[in-house]
Formats: sequence, C-alpha cells, structure tokens
Amino acid sequence: MLMQPNTMKILLCTAPTDMWKSINGLYFLVDGELDENPSCGTVYVFCNRIKDKLKILYWDGNGFCLLYKRLEALETEKRTISISDQKAADLKIRIY
Repeated sequence: MLMQPNTMKILLCTAPTDMWKSINGLYFLVDGELDENPSCGTVYVFCNRIKDKLKILYWDGNGFCLLYKRLEALETEKRTISISDQKAADLKIRIY
C-alpha cells in the first residue's frame, strides 16, 4: 500500500521513458541516470512520450512495487499533472 506522509519525496521524470521497462529497468534508470538511491523511500514517476501512460516505482520497505496507469479520458493536446497548492506545500517535488 502506498502511504503519503507529509515528508514523502516524489520525483517526476519528464523525459519520455520506455514503458517496456519493468522493475529492474526502472531501478537501473533511477540508480544510473538520475543518480538516486531507489530504495530510500522516494516515489519515482515515469511517463511515455504522449503522456497517456504512467509507471510509478517505489520501495515499500520489503521490496519494490511497480504501479502502471493508462490514462484514457484526457485531452490529447495538453496532458499535465497538477498538484494543488496545499499538497505542493506538503510534498517535496523535484522535476527532471
């Protein structure tokens, strides 16, 4: 279960990511290219080129979890991820 404490760090990779990557592929992407520790409790969010698919990788304390989301009913012209001002104040977000 994905918990959302106030100190949870979420990293959004805005560069298109190959959605064929599984846990190991995304682990090595985070470790190698983003130079982050994948098992530190940070949530990593990846999207494809047209931003209609998301993969979320996180460490739950016992192993890695990978969530996959296919977005259906969004406008094709502009796909954005918005966070309310209150949530943005509660979360630390770094965008690459």
